[in-house]
Formats: sequence, C-alpha cells, structure tokens
Amino acid sequence: MQAVVGVVRTYPEALRIVEAVRALGIPDRHISVLSPPTPEGVIETLPKTDAEQPGIGGTIGGVVGGAAGTAGGLAVASLALPGVGPVIAAGAIALGLLGAVAGTAVGRGLDDTLSKGLPTDELYVYRDALRRGRSVVVVTVEDEEDAERVRRLLNDVGAESTDAAREEWWIGLRDAEEAHYTREGGDFRKDEALFRRGFDAAVRLPQPPPPFDEARATLREMYGASVDERPFRSGYERGRVWRSSDDA
Repeated sequence: MQAVVGVVRTYPEALRIVEAVRALGIPDRHISVLSPPTPEGVIETLPKTDAEQPGIGGTIGGVVGGAAGTAGGLAVASLALPGVGPVIAAGAIALGLLGAVAGTAVGRGLDDTLSKGLPTDELYVYRDALRRGRSVVVVTVEDEEDAERVRRLLNDVGAESTDAAREEWWIGLRDAEEAHYTREGGDFRKDEALFRRGFDAAVRLPQPPPPFDEARATLREMYGASVDERPFRSGYERGRVWRSSDDA
C-alpha cells in the first residue's frame, strides 16, 4: 500500500475530490479527509455512498470514544491535534494518521491495509497545512498504476502535492531561521540547502529527536558525511527546537 496526498484550500474542494476519487473505483475505506473546524452541519454534506464499509463506523466510534457519526460512509470525529487544535477527521485513515488512539488500539480496530503506506514522516507538513486553514485528502492505493491515476486527478483539480505543501511550510519558517543562523555567524544564502537538510532530518523522525551527538551515528547512516558539516548540525538542532514546539 502507498498513500497519495493532496492539499486544497477549502473543505468543499476536498469533498469534490472524494467524489472524483470514488469515480476511479477507489473504495471509501481508502479515502480520508482532514480539515480545520467547518461551519456547523457542513460535515453532513460529505458525498453519499450506498453502503458504509462493514464495521468501520463502529470500530472508530469505539476506539476514539464516540465518533460524531458517519458521513457518506466515512466515519467522522473531531480530534485535538497537538500544535493545531480541533481538526475534523473523516475516514479511518485520517483517524489513524492523526494518532488519535494508541497504536495497539489501531491495530485491533483497523484492517491491516489501513495501517500501511501512510507517510507519517510528513505529518508536520499536514499539520502546517491545517494551521493555514487547508484541507488534506489522503488516498491509499494498492499499486503504482492506481497511485499515478490519483496523482493525475489531484493535479487536474489543482490540489497541492505534499512537496508543494512542504515548500510553503519552509517558506513560513525561512526568515526566522535565516536570522538565527546569521546571528551565529553563518552565511545562510550559501548554507541553506544543507541547513534545511539537517532541519528536515529532525522533524521527520517518528519520535522526539535526540541531541545531535546522540543521533550522529544514525544520521550518518541516513545522510552520509554531510552530517558533520556545521550547517547540517545547526539545522538539526533548530529542527529539534521547532519539533518540540510543534508537538506541544
């Protein structure tokens, strides 16, 4: 399984994508939407489907502590995402991706196919998109052919890719990071690429990143000798600071 993710500006756009993805033959259990709080009642406008996936609504209602109901066959709940606040999560993938319940509970409640292929190391990108009022559509597919079909669809409707959303995230941080690095005597214009690589290394880790010296060996295996360069280390430590505030 692999996930294809699109970021759109409004919740109605996300709902239109859900309908278009369904038209490709992707089952509801592989489609989810994350969105900031929406006007009362708008959840009920989720596209309708003939039948809810067996057991999904009840399962999520149990592990989350009471789903808000179902909409178009997608179980819906309002969750508090650290660093973001209230988020509407529609669909099993979204609920699992947000880390709403303990891993053991997800394992018991969701099909194995729903726990694989999710780009959880990109969670910081989705959080940033949600903070900016964007909605995120997550579609898991069985093979590269289906993945390409979904990517083309998302591109055709004007959805941002994860890469584009990541660039917006970095643009929002860049000025502050440049100022900090310059105060330390660095040349940000020359070192930005390596600094950002270190920053990304910290924010992508699934657990709170350890201090650089503790992580050095692992980082060298992943990123090579560049980890010993000052810009990478500085970026990594700044990424740790940002990560701690994002998880708060």
